[in-house]
Amino acid sequence: MAQLRRAREEWSANVAYSYDNDRDDSKIALVINGSARSFRSVEAAYLAFHSAVAAKLKEGFVPMLDGLEVQAPAPTQFAELPELEALVDEGSHPDAMAVLTDAWVQANDPRGLCISLAKGLQKQSDPEQFMQRKRAGEAARRARNNHLLYPLGADAYRVKVTLSMGLVEKVTLEDEQLAPGRTTQQLLEAVVKSRFCRFLKEIQLINTPVLNEMPPHPALRKLGLWGEEPWPLSSFATAYPRLESLDLSAPLEWSTPAPNALSRLKNFVLHSHLVNDVAEVLNWLSSLEHLETLTLWARTPSEGAALVAAWANDVSQWPPRLQQLTVSGQVRTRSLDDQ
Repeated sequence: MAQLRRAREEWSANVAYSYDNDRDDSKIALVINGSARSFRSVEAAYLAFHSAVAAKLKEGFVPMLDGLEVQAPAPTQFAELPELEALVDEGSHPDAMAVLTDAWVQANDPRGLCISLAKGLQKQSDPEQFMQRKRAGEAARRARNNHLLYPLGADAYRVKVTLSMGLVEKVTLEDEQLAPGRTTQQLLEAVVKSRFCRFLKEIQLINTPVLNEMPPHPALRKLGLWGEEPWPLSSFATAYPRLESLDLSAPLEWSTPAPNALSRLKNFVLHSHLVNDVAEVLNWLSSLEHLETLTLWARTPSEGAALVAAWANDVSQWPPRLQQLTVSGQVRTRSLDDQ
């Protein structure tokens, strides 16, 4: 979805899908400022979407974030505190983020000011004072928005970010089909290296081209990949050493992962065609010591389906901490007798 503004005039556009169960038919529309125009194909809708956005950018509209227009960033001094940042990554020091925030504030780093503002707003129950305080922190919010999105130029509208405690918590790319400008690979790399994404927790890629190598990130905890094309396990297995949740709603191109790759996974959803190496995949799943929930929507040949069924029915083959296993909609939980 693109959200743009010029002065006080706002403009939005998105490609919408709907499904008619009675007719067993799907509909695709381009929605601009609430008005929908139907298309026969997703490709045609996205061509119109990107063309409409390009036209608005030429008219002087710019992307928005947190209610503010994105502008050229002013020169900004960022504090380099790698040791404190590493402590936050480790997660074993409960006060590390507070200490880092204080250090950023003392250095007049806008990241610290954004976090402090967000904490203050959380405690504010009076609507009028809430807005007053938010306006008072506008300079820090603008610095964040501008440093994050302005360098992306005409591609900024393709990036959807979710903020938490003043910084970027989640990055979503869902408008990549037939997009002009940077490739998806280049765009994602440019976003995640932003200082305001230093503690990024989640990336979600929806119907994007498959990336042969995901940009690494030390803090990422959750990854969602959606689409029809197979994703190589090797493209992300070692990129996120702290990954805890993986939603792979796309076919999996299996390859044996490196030792300790994805070893911290707690939650795993695999909507996949497990065609080759089914036994090896199941052996690998058994080795995931921290896995707590596992969902397999696996369509396999008869031999593979039998292997999956046998594995699911033998609790001794489950990962040691697995509490819930779902296979093609059938849910099984580990009972006390299975401990």
